[in-house]
Amino acid sequence: MIGRRCTLFALSILLILVLSVNFYFIRMIVDSSSLHRMYAKNLPEPKSGQDLSTSSRSNDKDMQLQLRPIAKDIDERIKEEIRTLPSKYFKQNTSYSLVLERLLSELIIMPNVREDIWNIPNNNWPDAHQLIPPAAPELGTILEVLRRSRVVRADNAPVGTQLKLMLNLENDVKALFKPRWYSRDTVIHGPVYHGKDRHNAEVVAFHLSSLLALRRVPLAVIRKLDLKEEIGNCATPTLYATMYEEGNDTCLYGVCHYCSPADPVCGTGDVLEGALIFWLPRYLKLVKHRHPWQRTYKRNKLAAWEIDESYCDKV
Repeated sequence: MIGRRCTLFALSILLILVLSVNFYFIRMIVDSSSLHRMYAKNLPEPKSGQDLSTSSRSNDKDMQLQLRPIAKDIDERIKEEIRTLPSKYFKQNTSYSLVLERLLSELIIMPNVREDIWNIPNNNWPDAHQLIPPAAPELGTILEVLRRSRVVRADNAPVGTQLKLMLNLENDVKALFKPRWYSRDTVIHGPVYHGKDRHNAEVVAFHLSSLLALRRVPLAVIRKLDLKEEIGNCATPTLYATMYEEGNDTCLYGVCHYCSPADPVCGTGDVLEGALIFWLPRYLKLVKHRHPWQRTYKRNKLAAWEIDESYCDKV
């Protein structure tokens, strides 16, 4: 009797779960359809005899024109909300000076470097929530070692779409090198994602994460590499085949999705500046979380947060 009741109870729970899941997906489909109809209802119908591809391009352009004011309105509303915040949000926190002093003290380079210093960022520091602990007195020394460690192997990085180098350093350390494409004062015109990666943004992100007490960004430093001595002498054949001299400068274009002989990066003479980013040890398993404010990177398609006025409530 008890077994029969348990079975009926389990089946009831299963039925409720199935109905809930179905209801959720039906609601998602309805919401998606409603959103599409809301922004598509004013689009012009293709004229008779008009090519469908031409009509599609015209519709995309019309939709972009319709959505642009919505995105602008959201931007203005965010700014308006900021202006209404209490004055306390515009005052400097009294603990700011103490935090800054502590962070600067961490960047002091120690005179004597331990032989096993890489054991600290590899094994001692990382946990489930951060890569660097709140107190890391060895940080400055480790950054300096990363900046000066000898390169023993250079190859094309197998990740991303832009040119990056995967470097093996002494003491079995790996690091990713992002070259400098622009000077620091170069202004890139166009959308926020226009142009190539800014190498110094990696270093800014690293230090900003410390200021915000979100120490989840890998170690990153600015480093200048001699393309002939430090890269060419230990480059893999595939990478070396993309290196050449142009006047007095050494250049390379590497192998990647957007890499091309017509679009190389060149050093000043033989020296190329870039960001060197510490490659996390293999045992660390990362979980990918899609950013709620991610862009679409498409000119004719806006992200949900750019068109949905109630998006913040959903997030």
